[in-house]
Amino acid sequence: MTRAIAAIVLSICILGGCKQEPAEASNRLLFHAKVGNEKAFLDGFTDKSRRMIRALLALRRTYGDLVNPDADPYRSIVLETIESVEIEEREVQADDSLEMVERRVATLTVTDGEIFRKIQMVEYDDGWKINAIELQELWSERENFKQRL
Repeated sequence: MTRAIAAIVLSICILGGCKQEPAEASNRLLFHAKVGNEKAFLDGFTDKSRRMIRALLALRRTYGDLVNPDADPYRSIVLETIESVEIEEREVQADDSLEMVERRVATLTVTDGEIFRKIQMVEYDDGWKINAIELQELWSERENFKQRL
Protein backbone atom coordinates (compact mmCIF):
# COMPACT_ATOMS: atom_id res chain seq x y z
CA MET A 1 0.00 0.00 0.00
CA THR A 2 2.75 2.49 0.92
CA ARG A 3 4.64 1.63 -2.27
CA ALA A 4 1.55 2.48 -4.31
CA ILE A 5 1.21 5.87 -2.57
CA ALA A 6 4.92 6.60 -3.05
CA ALA A 7 4.63 5.68 -6.74
CA ILE A 8 1.65 8.03 -7.16
CA VAL A 9 3.44 10.93 -5.44
CA LEU A 10 6.57 10.31 -7.51
CA SER A 11 4.52 10.20 -10.72
CA ILE A 12 2.84 13.51 -9.89
CA CYS A 13 6.23 15.12 -9.19
CA ILE A 14 7.70 13.79 -12.43
CA LEU A 15 4.73 15.12 -14.40
CA GLY A 16 5.33 18.60 -13.01
CA GLY A 17 2.99 18.68 -10.03
CA CYS A 18 5.78 19.21 -7.49
CA LYS A 19 7.85 22.35 -7.84
CA GLN A 20 11.22 21.95 -6.21
CA GLU A 21 12.69 24.94 -4.42
CA PRO A 22 16.32 26.03 -4.95
CA ALA A 23 17.47 24.71 -1.56
CA GLU A 24 16.06 21.27 -2.40
CA ALA A 25 17.78 21.35 -5.80
CA SER A 26 21.06 22.30 -4.13
CA ASN A 27 20.69 19.49 -1.59
CA ARG A 28 19.98 17.04 -4.42
CA LEU A 29 23.20 18.22 -6.12
CA LEU A 30 25.10 17.71 -2.85
CA PHE A 31 23.68 14.20 -2.47
CA HIS A 32 24.68 13.17 -6.00
CA ALA A 33 28.17 14.66 -5.54
CA LYS A 34 28.64 12.69 -2.31
CA VAL A 35 27.52 9.36 -3.74
CA GLY A 36 29.51 9.89 -6.94
CA ASN A 37 26.52 9.93 -9.30
CA GLU A 38 28.16 12.15 -11.91
CA LYS A 39 25.29 12.00 -14.42
CA ALA A 40 22.72 13.16 -11.85
CA PHE A 41 25.19 15.77 -10.54
CA LEU A 42 25.61 17.17 -14.06
CA ASP A 43 21.82 17.37 -14.47
CA GLY A 44 21.92 20.20 -11.92
CA PHE A 45 23.67 22.49 -14.45
CA THR A 46 22.51 24.32 -17.56
CA ASP A 47 23.30 22.69 -20.90
CA LYS A 48 26.18 25.06 -21.70
CA SER A 49 27.79 24.90 -18.27
CA ARG A 50 27.36 21.12 -18.06
CA ARG A 51 30.06 20.73 -20.72
CA MET A 52 32.47 22.86 -18.69
CA ILE A 53 31.77 20.99 -15.44
CA ARG A 54 32.17 17.65 -17.23
CA ALA A 55 35.62 18.80 -18.45
CA LEU A 56 36.62 19.93 -14.93
CA LEU A 57 35.56 16.56 -13.52
CA ALA A 58 37.63 14.79 -16.19
CA LEU A 59 40.67 16.88 -15.22
CA ARG A 60 40.06 16.06 -11.59
CA ARG A 61 39.94 12.33 -12.37
CA THR A 62 43.11 12.57 -14.48
CA TYR A 63 45.24 14.81 -12.25
CA GLY A 64 43.71 14.22 -8.82
CA ASP A 65 45.31 16.36 -6.10
CA LEU A 66 47.22 18.46 -8.64
CA VAL A 67 43.95 20.22 -9.53
CA ASN A 68 43.42 23.49 -7.68
CA PRO A 69 40.57 22.97 -5.17
CA ASP A 70 38.89 26.15 -6.44
CA ALA A 71 38.57 24.49 -9.88
CA ASP A 72 37.04 21.33 -8.42
CA PRO A 73 33.26 21.50 -8.93
CA TYR A 74 32.58 19.14 -6.04
CA ARG A 75 34.59 21.15 -3.52
CA SER A 76 33.90 24.69 -4.70
CA ILE A 77 30.25 24.57 -5.75
CA VAL A 78 28.58 21.98 -3.55
CA LEU A 79 28.95 22.91 0.12
CA GLU A 80 27.07 21.33 3.03
CA THR A 81 25.03 24.10 4.63
CA ILE A 82 22.69 26.60 3.01
CA GLU A 83 22.72 29.79 5.09
CA SER A 84 20.29 31.82 3.00
CA VAL A 85 18.25 31.84 -0.20
CA GLU A 86 17.14 34.99 -2.00
CA ILE A 87 14.81 34.68 -5.00
CA GLU A 88 14.10 37.43 -7.53
CA GLU A 89 12.75 37.82 -11.05
CA ARG A 90 15.51 38.78 -13.46
CA GLU A 91 16.31 38.81 -17.15
CA VAL A 92 18.83 36.13 -18.02
CA GLN A 93 20.23 34.83 -21.28
CA ALA A 94 18.32 31.86 -22.60
CA ASP A 95 20.48 28.75 -22.52
CA ASP A 96 19.88 27.91 -26.16
CA SER A 97 20.10 31.41 -27.72
CA LEU A 98 21.29 34.98 -27.20
CA GLU A 99 17.75 36.08 -26.34
CA MET A 100 17.05 37.49 -22.87
CA VAL A 101 14.19 35.91 -20.92
CA GLU A 102 12.51 36.65 -17.59
CA ARG A 103 13.23 33.89 -15.05
CA ARG A 104 13.32 33.39 -11.31
CA VAL A 105 16.92 33.51 -10.06
CA ALA A 106 17.96 32.27 -6.62
CA THR A 107 21.15 33.31 -4.88
CA LEU A 108 22.16 30.76 -2.27
CA THR A 109 24.82 31.40 0.34
CA VAL A 110 26.42 28.02 1.04
CA THR A 111 29.17 27.04 3.46
CA ASP A 112 31.16 24.13 4.84
CA GLY A 113 31.87 25.97 8.09
CA GLU A 114 35.22 27.35 6.90
CA ILE A 115 34.44 28.96 3.55
CA PHE A 116 31.33 30.33 1.92
CA ARG A 117 30.19 30.88 -1.62
CA LYS A 118 27.26 32.54 -3.32
CA ILE A 119 25.74 30.22 -5.91
CA GLN A 120 23.13 31.36 -8.41
CA MET A 121 20.48 29.01 -9.68
CA VAL A 122 18.01 29.76 -12.46
CA GLU A 123 14.55 28.18 -12.61
CA TYR A 124 13.83 26.34 -15.86
CA ASP A 125 10.86 24.17 -16.83
CA ASP A 126 12.76 21.09 -15.64
CA GLY A 127 13.89 22.62 -12.34
CA TRP A 128 16.54 24.83 -10.79
CA LYS A 129 19.93 24.75 -12.54
CA ILE A 130 23.33 26.30 -11.91
CA ASN A 131 24.85 28.27 -14.75
CA ALA A 132 28.48 27.61 -13.84
CA ILE A 133 29.74 29.89 -16.61
CA GLU A 134 28.24 32.90 -14.82
CA LEU A 135 29.77 31.92 -11.46
CA GLN A 136 33.10 33.42 -12.50
CA GLU A 137 31.51 36.85 -12.81
CA LEU A 138 29.65 36.43 -9.51
CA TRP A 139 32.78 35.22 -7.73
CA SER A 140 34.90 38.08 -9.08
CA GLU A 141 33.33 40.12 -6.29
CA ARG A 142 35.36 39.09 -3.23
CA GLU A 143 32.40 39.00 -0.82
CA ASN A 144 30.77 36.24 -2.92
CA PHE A 145 33.78 33.89 -2.82
CA LYS A 146 35.65 33.60 0.47
CA GLN A 147 38.57 31.24 0.88
CA ARG A 148 39.38 29.06 3.85
CA LEU A 149 40.43 31.18 6.78
